[in-house]
Amino acid sequence: MMLFTISMSIAIIFFIVILIIKLNEKRYTLQKSEALERFINYKDIHVTNLYSGPHFDIIHDEEQKMIWYTVFQRKKLQYKELPYHTIYQVVWNIDGTPIRTVTRNIPSKEALLTKEKNIAGKTEHKEVNAQYRVKEATLTITLDETTTQTIELPLFSSTLPKSFGEVEQSDIAIWYHLFVSIIQEEETNNASSK
Repeated sequence: MMLFTISMSIAIIFFIVILIIKLNEKRYTLQKSEALERFINYKDIHVTNLYSGPHFDIIHDEEQKMIWYTVFQRKKLQYKELPYHTIYQVVWNIDGTPIRTVTRNIPSKEALLTKEKNIAGKTEHKEVNAQYRVKEATLTITLDETTTQTIELPLFSSTLPKSFGEVEQSDIAIWYHLFVSIIQEEETNNASSK
């Protein structure tokens, strides 16, 4: 009988701990959503596309030609503005391996300032077997600044790997193609202004 009482006490304690964890997750999600909504209204952002992940958000504002990258930490929303003209390169990585890369055709500001190797115009497209099982897919965005800055966007992560065909239909493909179209639009604008 005593063993039963101890087992039930342990089970009740585990239940309470899990309940507290779940309630904290819901509270975090609610606070993050409210902060993001206030931010969008304060900055007068015209949301064209929105990705809301567990740790960060990406907002596309086509009207202002801007991408907003936000992170909610310590009850504060931190953000980075990414105007179209600062987006220099986008790389789609699967399980740490780059499979697609698109880079603007002009040398980066850092390459012009230093004697760094120039990667301008780099385009890479590796064929991936549609049945390949993907655990994680990220986008790496390189910004054209005097000191190169990259932002890693983990847009797909799964404990149960999914086929590349499924991943190719997810948010990561939408955002990859959006960043590619932004780079191409900037290339067209630069070519027409010359």
